[in-house]
Amino acid sequence: MGDVDSSEYVEMEAHFKPPYLEFTFSKGYINKPRINIPLPFARAHFQGLRDETPIELYVSRWWKATMRIKFDQHKNIVTCNVKKGVSEMLAGEGIELGEKAVVELECVEPPILSITFT
Repeated sequence: MGDVDSSEYVEMEAHFKPPYLEFTFSKGYINKPRINIPLPFARAHFQGLRDETPIELYVSRWWKATMRIKFDQHKNIVTCNVKKGVSEMLAGEGIELGEKAVVELECVEPPILSITFT
């Protein structure tokens, strides 16, 4: 009973789908470059972070950016967005008005968002 027959071993892969949100670069987001993070997503994944958290964005290459998080008096997130660095990413990646993207949270510390255009 203590011996295990290697033919009985079946390797299993763990499939992990990172948390994601869908985003459209509408006129307001192009004119004032930013990515707004919905509150439920921000509260679920970024509650322990501080305002002005350095973040990395990946599209076809890495872009450094800053996530701004505003809190209420009870330390609950009330707004969360990425502004600083988004303008450079838009220009460098050639992102145009109306493009839709899936933004996946690849890592929380440090925060890494992977952006795929659909």
